[in-house]
Amino acid sequence: MEQPAAAPDGYSWQKLDPIQASFLLPAGWHYKAERVDRMLAYFLSEEDIDVKGEFETGLTVNVVHADDAQKKAVATLAMLAQTAGNEVQDAWETQTGVLKGTGARIRKTEKGSDPLVMVVLAIANTKTNALYLLIFESPEARWKKAWEKGEKMLKVFTLDDEY
Repeated sequence: MEQPAAAPDGYSWQKLDPIQASFLLPAGWHYKAERVDRMLAYFLSEEDIDVKGEFETGLTVNVVHADDAQKKAVATLAMLAQTAGNEVQDAWETQTGVLKGTGARIRKTEKGSDPLVMVVLAIANTKTNALYLLIFESPEARWKKAWEKGEKMLKVFTLDDEY
């Protein structure tokens, strides 16, 4: 895996060693890793999940190996986009070598809850069938400020194309 360049001011590199990836972690934010069955889950969040039990603003990275990861990536994003109360505000595709991605910005509304904005990026490694689901989310009322960090986190990261 290529070593990332120096992190921008206000960030450090958070290595996700089992998957040989690195993501920007804003100063003062928290990191947590979990394994659920075959899926690895990583959380880079403003709130401390171990204290609060959840977070409102942050990045979730879920990783699993799946047969035909590319189709599952597209299907996962399509399912999120079609969930009741979700409004797709933007969508795009991306590709870097064997890593093919589909992304969307979604506004989620549920009765009795404040609206939530999520940027979801589903990336498939077409060589290894690894499926990465990256979700940056924050309450809509705090979205503009949160996205200043989230945009960097989703634009500047490293994934090992051999994992």
